Amino acid sequence: MNGAHFLLIDDHALFRKGLILLLKEGYPEALTSEAESVEEAIRLMIPDPDLILLDVRLPGRRGIDGIGMLRMRWHASPVCMVSALNTEEIMEEALASGASGYISKTERPAVLLEKIQAAVRQESSVPTTAIACPMQTDTPRDRLTARQRDVLQFLCEGLPNKVIAQRLSVSENTIRHHVRDILDYFSANSRSEAAFAARQHGYAE
Repeated sequence: MNGAHFLLIDDHALFRKGLILLLKEGYPEALTSEAESVEEAIRLMIPDPDLILLDVRLPGRRGIDGIGMLRMRWHASPVCMVSALNTEEIMEEALASGASGYISKTERPAVLLEKIQAAVRQESSVPTTAIACPMQTDTPRDRLTARQRDVLQFLCEGLPNKVIAQRLSVSENTIRHHVRDILDYFSANSRSEAAFAARQHGYAE
């Protein structure tokens, strides 16, 4: 289902941008629609999305409180919460309100994509797609070297290795080594996954 249609409802534009890049990894031909609130989403003139990804905290109506409205608007579309709020109480409230799953924003990009793919397939909504991992306590910023952080910043801007090497006045081979280490550090399979993880941890805007 490479041509899957996703509706992203999140008031953080940076997260939406990163999530769209991540979705393109698993669904190269994916269509995405965006909204900053439930009310804005309802006004969109789009057919039933294959999956609605909804944040808990939104301006105006809470995401959880808007699940019923979204299900009424798009009857066939599952609604999966994607949030940094990972308390058992919030997850239970979301599921009781009609959410088909609950995914933590703190997941590694590859795991986040796997859970979204499972949600699209509507597999086992509670045990697999509705389990949020504990909040991460370590921050990559504390362990990457200063040079790696410089390379990562350029990587997040979408620059190729050759240009990054020119900007930092080092060899392209050196940059390749840094990029490989960055991908390994974030357990990422691609530059876009690493960029997404970096934005989650505050490396890039």
